[in-house]
Amino acid sequence: MNSNDVKQIFEDNLKEQSWWARLFGSQFSVGLINFMSQVIYRCISVMQRDLNEVHLSQAVRAPSILAAAENKGYVRAKITPSTGTLSVNNPTGSTVFIPANTELESQAGLTYVVVEGVNIASSETKLIAIKQLKKKRLSTVVSVEENHLEVVLSKEDSSKVNLVDVHVETNEGSSQWKQSFLFRGGDSKAKIYMEFYTSQEKLGVRFGNGVVGKRPPANSTVHLDLWLTDGETELIEGQKLSFVNNAFVQLTATTSTAIVGGLPQESIEDVRQGALYAASYNEEVVWGNDYRTFILTKIPQLDWLSVWGEQEQEKESGASVLNTNKIFICAFSDVFTNEQIEEQITALFSTIDLFNLEIQFVPVNFVSIPITLNALIEPIGSIADSKASIINLIDNEYGKNAENRTDSEGKVIEIKSKDLWVFIDQTELFTDFDLQVTLLSGARNLADYRYIDTATSTINVSRENV
Repeated sequence: MNSNDVKQIFEDNLKEQSWWARLFGSQFSVGLINFMSQVIYRCISVMQRDLNEVHLSQAVRAPSILAAAENKGYVRAKITPSTGTLSVNNPTGSTVFIPANTELESQAGLTYVVVEGVNIASSETKLIAIKQLKKKRLSTVVSVEENHLEVVLSKEDSSKVNLVDVHVETNEGSSQWKQSFLFRGGDSKAKIYMEFYTSQEKLGVRFGNGVVGKRPPANSTVHLDLWLTDGETELIEGQKLSFVNNAFVQLTATTSTAIVGGLPQESIEDVRQGALYAASYNEEVVWGNDYRTFILTKIPQLDWLSVWGEQEQEKESGASVLNTNKIFICAFSDVFTNEQIEEQITALFSTIDLFNLEIQFVPVNFVSIPITLNALIEPIGSIADSKASIINLIDNEYGKNAENRTDSEGKVIEIKSKDLWVFIDQTELFTDFDLQVTLLSGARNLADYRYIDTATSTINVSRENV
């Protein structure tokens, strides 16, 4: 319907009114009809646009998208901290124990925490993992036991929280409750809670109703331990950190690697896509590509991920009872070490009921593939620029940190000589070239991560003879 349609309806109605019919066609009635038709048309347009906000696939406003995501139980992916390694020296004459979650501070005022507790002997230097996190506790007194008690964080805390630990303190002591997706698998005694994210961009915690999920009792205190982070931060190697509250003043702490890798909170558009598609998994992991989606949603810093099962493993290594009911997971990230990835994946699946299945992490095996490229460029071309361009293009497409190394089904995209030929030809950098790849023969093992290593490759670029 356009404004002319509205105008026609208005005119038809005026003609049917005996009093207004006398004025029909006058300058006054024409002006009135034009004005009212524009007002009504504008109202109709606004209402139609607002109706589109009801549909997640058509919504454009952040509150509408977040509200629809909350209806599906989808929780916006949280901000992720930067991580790295710290070198700590103990110059004292006795062993010092640094507990997990001990806080340190940089000169820029950012807080970091120790990932795992560690003993450092006298005159010893140890490397310990740290994350850019700061702990904050919110406490709420439960005056009356109620169904689906909710505790909602502020908008500022919601934008910075990476993890929430929930404890409920009663006269009998304090206990930690576990997160559950929509209270799945809970009964009246299950100490579980679910997270939700509101249209006001606030993260909340919701408890059960006494039938599905236990209710925090009256006069108890709910403690939310928030682990806050600034996300995308960078602290270069060799920077000194100081322990908070003058703890361990005798120790010296210096970054041995750059503290990087943090990621921002999930964008609104990603929330829409996640609520439309990823929520269909309902935090359940079953056979096939679902494992990949589940893992990558929770650990987005992974550059490469391969998941396979018992049948594929036995094709490679032969039949063995050790492979029975196993799900094998292999991953690579330029942010985390193998040990850190294994720790995160183990923690991730510890909250999932896998029934008789068992997760086994397999360390990635890097296989570098050197190439020999002899290429010609036009007589007026730049040898240095052409060589730098082809190296950069190969690194982006086939290098160790290349993106999109798996297809839509999660299967590893194999590097093939014929594809390399086509790729180099399509760059249109050379008038002619010859390519030799010698280490691509043979089947790739399931844990192998093959990549083109331009650093060890031979790349010769020269000009054509005139």
